[in-house]
Amino acid sequence: MNGIKRKTLSAIACLVALLGLLSPAAQAETGNVVLWNKLGSDAEIANSEVGPGGQKTAGHFAPGPFANFGQSFVNDVGNSNVFALTFPATSVVSKSKGTIEFWAKLSNFPSNFFDAVTMIFYVPPPSLPVFHWRMGFGSNNGCGGFGFYGTVGVATNSFCSGLVDTATQSGTLDSILGDRSAWHHYAMVWNETGIAQFGGRKLYLYLDGNLVTTQRYHDASPWGAIPDGSRLALAYFYNISGASVAIDNLIVWDDVKTDFSDRFIENPVGCGVGDLPELFASITAKSGTQTERQWTITLSNKSGCIAENTQIDGLTLTQTSGAACNPVITSPLSFPLGVGNIQAGAKVSGTTTINFSGCPNSARFKAVIPFSSNNGEVTGSKTLTNQFR
Repeated sequence: MNGIKRKTLSAIACLVALLGLLSPAAQAETGNVVLWNKLGSDAEIANSEVGPGGQKTAGHFAPGPFANFGQSFVNDVGNSNVFALTFPATSVVSKSKGTIEFWAKLSNFPSNFFDAVTMIFYVPPPSLPVFHWRMGFGSNNGCGGFGFYGTVGVATNSFCSGLVDTATQSGTLDSILGDRSAWHHYAMVWNETGIAQFGGRKLYLYLDGNLVTTQRYHDASPWGAIPDGSRLALAYFYNISGASVAIDNLIVWDDVKTDFSDRFIENPVGCGVGDLPELFASITAKSGTQTERQWTITLSNKSGCIAENTQIDGLTLTQTSGAACNPVITSPLSFPLGVGNIQAGAKVSGTTTINFSGCPNSARFKAVIPFSSNNGEVTGSKTLTNQFR
């Protein structure tokens, strides 16, 4: 695990939960973050970084899109009557304007989604499943849209009166996503009075940071108020044997966001005065001969703050199995190994050379990599087990 230590009290996040009347939310690039949940464990779901906690009734956890993002939530229920993970909707979804973004990975879905509807997120009222604030893939979004689609609004007297929806009206999962089994970043933005830079349309979809071209755009607004008791639900889909949807790093804003170049940064709140970066270490490559084996150690910055004067403070190998041997680190001659500054959301690497002479192929090691930045204000360590040369 990565152990991050911060020496200053300012490193304690001032993230105020939204309970009852909303306190000022965390300031960010576009509007305010009103919900941010990492979705990596039961504790993380129940205790959002920003906003109200979620309620999990099914599903499990698995690695997220990037090592520094930690775990993700996986819904494998696949039942249209079961919502595996929900958040209160009325306190985080703004009727007038907003943005919802997250990472998602579809597993074991057929490319032809007309055979199976996949819901990425959905906000149902307490009892009536009227379609609103919804994004996904399917043969019918309830209003005549199909393909990759989005819907916002609250129906006033039928399924589609009072809604705005948009859809590609074509394509398969592979043609839309490229690789339907890979991680992709999804976002939906809306403004009840129109988004000026897009010619006044009220709803747009983004995929992997790019604006999605849709063939259908239908505006049946104005829409009604979000009913009390509504929920923001994740990963809703019909029964498909062996299928699952993984969701990671759910973020909801109270304003329109059009730049998603920061999607690789886990923390959307940015870098406040006195805040410090969060670092994550990993071994990303191994190459070379037995006597000059090169290991690449990569440090990733998953925060909105710059990591200054970053360094790898050591590498310790402890043998755990195999015939005893004594690997020797020949480069660098001494630690720390400086790797410079790491911008927000970026990563840098350093290389060590190790002489594994006399070590059999069966030898396994525990590797411990301490690291630090900001002149020692941020320190951490990564322990990796079952490492071979």
